[in-house]
Amino acid sequence: MKLLLLPGLALVVTGCAMAPEPLDLRQFELVDHRFASPSPEDPARVSEAILKTKDELTLQDVLKIADLLNPELAAERKNVDLAAAAVWEAKLYPNPSLIADVEDYRFGDGATMDKAKRSMGLSVPLVVSGRIEAASSAAQKEREIAAVNYIWRRREILGGVKQAFIACLASRRNTELARETRDLAKTLHDITNERFKAQTIPEMELLKAAVQLAKAESDLRLSEKDLAVSIKTLHARMGNVNFPKDRFVGDLPTRFTVPSLEALCGQVTAIHPLLEAAIKGKESAELQLALARSERIPDVDFQITAGKNPEDSTIIEGGFSIPIPIFNHNQARIAAAEIRIRQAELRIRSIRNDLLLRLNEAYRNFTAAQDRVAVYVEEILPKAQKALDQTNEGYKQGKFGYLDVLDAQRTLADAKIACAAALADLNALATELEKLTGTRLEPVR
Repeated sequence: MKLLLLPGLALVVTGCAMAPEPLDLRQFELVDHRFASPSPEDPARVSEAILKTKDELTLQDVLKIADLLNPELAAERKNVDLAAAAVWEAKLYPNPSLIADVEDYRFGDGATMDKAKRSMGLSVPLVVSGRIEAASSAAQKEREIAAVNYIWRRREILGGVKQAFIACLASRRNTELARETRDLAKTLHDITNERFKAQTIPEMELLKAAVQLAKAESDLRLSEKDLAVSIKTLHARMGNVNFPKDRFVGDLPTRFTVPSLEALCGQVTAIHPLLEAAIKGKESAELQLALARSERIPDVDFQITAGKNPEDSTIIEGGFSIPIPIFNHNQARIAAAEIRIRQAELRIRSIRNDLLLRLNEAYRNFTAAQDRVAVYVEEILPKAQKALDQTNEGYKQGKFGYLDVLDAQRTLADAKIACAAALADLNALATELEKLTGTRLEPVR
């Protein structure tokens, strides 16, 4: 009778590792609803519908496409998958070892294996501490940290997409205004040229008009180049630099409804992903301390073998190997885990201070930009338009010349260009504030 394998014992001891829990990552595919719409449930269907049915893309369309195509965002999602795999690994029981042993085998004439002691069996580690449970809890906490970090990276990446969209709309508006300025300069140049031919003005006036026209044409070409670059930048942010659509529609709001600074500070310190990740980092350090303490009790190694002795009798041997933690009882790892807990506490304070500093700066910049746009919209542009209207009326009555009308038109065009720049800056700062707080700022209609 040969008892060479004892699979039953192995199954009993390692049974907890035979059926790992199924990995459900949907709960970790978290999205920040306050900043952008959730990821589509059927990405392929949504992207195909957008590309086939829409010639012009809105901001929401662009954000959905970026959520589907952006490779950096897809790579960040894989960090959650990696953390889930680490949870799975932490739950696995240590593998047993197969033992094949031959003793007292003598070389010589007629030596055979039958004259030696031979046996086979298993060496099974017995985890007598709570090490596996502690390791599983620590890995689970790391998966939570990966999920929270993914939320922040998604907000950052989609915030960059939104910034690129705003830059695209602003570049298009700048191109339109540059074209208007070029047309105005051309009209002024043509009138000046006619008056020069009629010998009513000196050549110096014609040269000035020619310089203004050349500058306006150069500015228009530069604006057209900036528009092309901004479209390609948006394509790249969306995930494909050769994206087939290049028509984007939307308006740049001139004013937003924004909560008070105190309310935003309370929100940021309560639910910000970076702060949440730091808090979970402290919890992870505490779990690592529990794991280090559990590892003070080493695993026991149980061995059992069966075979034949030189007399061909069946033998069974068994025993335990118990490490004695005299010199190393994991004191170094315990001390390191305690240090990491303190480090995590300091990191929480540091991140909270940094977030509040960034929020204060972003809020001040945003409110200043909003006030600046309000000055243009409510004062400068109306007054420049009123000056043009009065000049036109005076021109009809013979009080002003046509050059006065053109000068008033140019003043209004310059004010529109400055207002467009301020408006682009306002929307960019609004996006930065949205990204930092996770709160979508609603435009005032």
